[in-house]
Amino acid sequence: MAWHKGEWWPLYVPEWYSPRVSQYFFDPYSFTHILHGVFFYGLLGWWPQLIWGNSWWWVWLAGPGVSFLLELAHEFLENSDRVIQMYRTKSGTSGLYQGDSIQNIIGDLVSCTFGWYLSALCVHFGVWWLILVWTIVSELALVFYMRDSLFLILFQLTFNIQAIKTWQAEKVPAHGKPQTNQDEIDALKSHPS
Repeated sequence: MAWHKGEWWPLYVPEWYSPRVSQYFFDPYSFTHILHGVFFYGLLGWWPQLIWGNSWWWVWLAGPGVSFLLELAHEFLENSDRVIQMYRTKSGTSGLYQGDSIQNIIGDLVSCTFGWYLSALCVHFGVWWLILVWTIVSELALVFYMRDSLFLILFQLTFNIQAIKTWQAEKVPAHGKPQTNQDEIDALKSHPS
């Protein structure tokens, strides 16, 4: 059940698998939500200056508001029953995923907004390339830490490669994996549908 009551403390948990993932303000997936803000800035942050000239109000006020609303829409979609089921079946790290708690949704919105402002500051100070460094480093760190990242999430939701799902699931401890009945697995292997 998404949008459920989570936990207020600690603010960050290092687990990327159930039962603690998506129950607190921040978890390793918060880094993917920072990248949402980076993406929204890349999509919306720069072009108003080309049209209106000095548009500080867009970069620092209106744009982050639009980014916040887009991320909120993403949270509604991400926490729909259909998408939760997609995560469970297509991701090796999300077999027991129950959707986000209200605390985690707030954390995701904060993370996205941070990503927007990080991008805006990098562009403002002429070090836009730091955005690329942040993106590459955070994606690689997530892959090494938990075998998942924003790229892998999108890739798996689109293509559902079983080898990737299996590779991801190998790092998840037993208490974070769905329990399966070995007899059912053997029956499915001998009588595929």
